[in-house]
Amino acid sequence: MKRFFGLLILVAAFFAAASCDQQPPVTEKAPIVIYDGPVDLVDQEFGMYYGDLGHNSVGVYSVVFSDAVCFRDGYGTPYLDSEGDMLVLEFNAKIVDGVESVMLPEGTYMVAADADKTVNVAKSYVKRLVGSTQYHYELVSGSIIVSYNSEGGYDLLTEDLVMKKGDETYEVTYSYSGTIKFADWKVVAAGLQSVTDDIIDMPFSDIDAVYYGNLFGYGTANYVISLSTEGFVEDETGTLPGVMIVMNMFDELPSGDELPILSEGTYTVYPSFNSQEFSMLYGMNMDGMPFGTYLFQIDSKGGQAMEFIMEGNVNVSRAQVGYNDVYTLEYEFTTPSKRKIKGTWTGAMEITDASTDSDRVILSTLEDDVECDMYRVERGYLSHIETLHTTSAENPIDIAEAWQLWLQPRMWTDEEKKLPWDERIQAWDPNGDIMIFEFVVPLDGGGDIAPELNKEYVYTIQPNLAMDEFLYNMSVSRMGRPYDDIFYEPNWVDYHYMTGTDARRGFTWDGGYRGNWYLHYMEGTWQNMDEMAPAVKGTVSVKRTTEYSVATGGREAQFELKWNLYDDTEASNNISGEWAGPITVSSGAEEV
Repeated sequence: MKRFFGLLILVAAFFAAASCDQQPPVTEKAPIVIYDGPVDLVDQEFGMYYGDLGHNSVGVYSVVFSDAVCFRDGYGTPYLDSEGDMLVLEFNAKIVDGVESVMLPEGTYMVAADADKTVNVAKSYVKRLVGSTQYHYELVSGSIIVSYNSEGGYDLLTEDLVMKKGDETYEVTYSYSGTIKFADWKVVAAGLQSVTDDIIDMPFSDIDAVYYGNLFGYGTANYVISLSTEGFVEDETGTLPGVMIVMNMFDELPSGDELPILSEGTYTVYPSFNSQEFSMLYGMNMDGMPFGTYLFQIDSKGGQAMEFIMEGNVNVSRAQVGYNDVYTLEYEFTTPSKRKIKGTWTGAMEITDASTDSDRVILSTLEDDVECDMYRVERGYLSHIETLHTTSAENPIDIAEAWQLWLQPRMWTDEEKKLPWDERIQAWDPNGDIMIFEFVVPLDGGGDIAPELNKEYVYTIQPNLAMDEFLYNMSVSRMGRPYDDIFYEPNWVDYHYMTGTDARRGFTWDGGYRGNWYLHYMEGTWQNMDEMAPAVKGTVSVKRTTEYSVATGGREAQFELKWNLYDDTEASNNISGEWAGPITVSSGAEEV
């Protein structure tokens, strides 16, 4: 997956003015000349290019000039550290692409509202430090003349510039000659954002949108939209500062041959599973991977945050511009740690169609029944693979554990690995039938799939494809994953599950085999499979015939297993077999 976040708190703070109750001393209306030469600023990000910050096709350029020592605080707000003046200007001009080409266009910029070739009065001001007191002045009128000089820098001169504090106005003149370096906001923003701060108006530059169709089987379309900062999801080192928001949304299904188009409207995150139109799937841990709606972040100090979003919404609007659908996403979320995630993204959004609604996905490659030959299997390995929970996001309940048992031919020994390939295959050909079983057992039971000695326990694949269509759709996603709640005891009557001894149907998850599977290793190769089939109904019987003994990595006992299973083809091929031997039960019970 492209890799599982907003920082206009810095924008707002960068241009925020700290007013002072004290009045400035009487000031003569004489020109104030800023140092004629390069301004030695400690932080070169005093020049910042924000791009199309307002989504109005206007480039935003912010510059701080001073004839004194100035710094920025932890929120990005500039301040004076010695007596003098600081002029903060936000220019509105032409949009440019690429930080290396960022140059403030020449021309006369009027002190006015937010428009092209203007100085934005709402984000521009003067700070003056006299003694230990810092004063704030608003800009009223005038203009800034910008021109390029022969040395590759800029010449700036104010003309008829008027500033005010309270009822007092002052006409001043500022000039500057030197270089201006612009940092690219969309590059630096993600790194400046701490993993504890609110994420406001993060400049997301990349979007990925995928349509999964009726993925969950409830008659609604599933869309997953990911917003990320520049280069973040392509970073293979896992160290690049950045932010990504993943939004999992449900919409109405397209009809006929209609292309998937995300409908306009407000999509709301629900704290429990809700696949109705205009809802969003809350964030969750799914087999050790983030799923649903969530935020992932790495800051400039290497701090990381993964937060599952349980509250909030996104408003979607769409306009046709040329041949493209231009979407506007206005999102506002709150994380469990009470961080605010808020902002607006506008741009073209190409939706990739990854749905399989038109086809029934058959994972089995079998063309006939299989009676498993397990003579090459010397030992089984049983380990904890997942803890199952109810779907309530507010108060999820641990309801059971899933333990996975592998019966497969052994690996080559160290001595066999030293042999040439032909001799190695003659010494031991690790081919043959393989079975994977996944049992649902009580919490903290240590994976005891047969608690009572010499008693036969019969596990039934749940959900069973033999059930009626409504119950099946309520019990398993279109991805083939059984919903955890079907294993919750209060639901057994509703779902007609009465045994409490369950196994999971075969499905794939995160590139691995989950639930119950039949596999076959190809002869004369190394772990290459030529047959595979998920078990979607049937039974597995388990009997433990010896007491447990201490073993490397856990404990061990002798078991007998028999199975009578069926795959997911229309023919419902039978997979049967039996095996007896030692099974090592892993002592670790960590979730993967």
